Amino acid sequence: MQNIAHDRDDLDASLEQRADYIPTEKLVQETATDSALFLSVRRALLSSGLKTLVGPRGCGKTHMMRYAWLTCQEDASKPFAVYVSFNKYYRLEPLLVSRASPPDEFHAWALGLIVLATYGSVSYKPEHADFVSELESRVGLPRASLEMLVSALERNQPLSESQAALSREISVSRVQQLLELACTLTQRKRTVLLLDDAALTLTPTYLIEFLDIVRALKSATIAPKASVYPGTTEYSPRFHIGQDSTAVFVWLSVEADEYQSDMDQIARCRFADFEQIPPDVVDLIRFAAFGIPRAYLTMLQDYKERPAKTSQQTMNQVVEAHLNARLAEFRSI
Repeated sequence: MQNIAHDRDDLDASLEQRADYIPTEKLVQETATDSALFLSVRRALLSSGLKTLVGPRGCGKTHMMRYAWLTCQEDASKPFAVYVSFNKYYRLEPLLVSRASPPDEFHAWALGLIVLATYGSVSYKPEHADFVSELESRVGLPRASLEMLVSALERNQPLSESQAALSREISVSRVQQLLELACTLTQRKRTVLLLDDAALTLTPTYLIEFLDIVRALKSATIAPKASVYPGTTEYSPRFHIGQDSTAVFVWLSVEADEYQSDMDQIARCRFADFEQIPPDVVDLIRFAAFGIPRAYLTMLQDYKERPAKTSQQTMNQVVEAHLNARLAEFRSI
């Protein structure tokens, strides 16, 4: 029993499905860097211009953004990269009914997160840590004060006079100034702004405001990249796909020539014993995943963990459980 528990712990540790929570060192090990889709998306993330990464939950948008950010940290020839996750946006929903100017406070929250992430990117290298205090003084956006402001907004707490004043001081132009200074201090030529969980589907009012911020942040040296969902993301009247931004699809078709090789590369990075799973089981689960790596990994894990029955019974139960979970998810949306 002890060995079984140990094996289960090892499996859970090796299969953290959401890339938000994978430690940086494991992110590198668990990335299928030879995947054709990965290579094309990575090029788009590091390129100039505004891009929207379009794909459903679990297709790898967060993973690819975090990996691109890490690549830039380790290679001085690449752009200065800032990675920001907006996955806590739903915490600001109460502001829509409790505050007099919720759009203004949402702007302060979104821009504040970008500023804090910029400080984090600058200080990633220990030799650059002193640059943060220089940026704070030159731009006038103190790190500690911003952290308290963001926390207060996420908790729907009343803002103090100093916090309210700081929220009014954060503007797109000031954030652009900060990004350009940080880029210069780190001796890079341009900046890529990786904005993850930008599809604020559960709060459409904020989504429209956010996409306006993304469009406004774009400049000759700042290239925002925002991850969105197909079908459910509502773009603002001032944000036009094809003109303001280029869509990059992060959803591999099951009919693509590279589908099998790409999906199996991902699985090999996560499962040391992947080759021991029966090939017919792998074929069916890969097809049922419908191009979603997280679904593929989850079903493979489920197959390995279910009580031993016939392979066919286990496989049927795994696919049925996946189908029911996806139907429940989309009905909730």
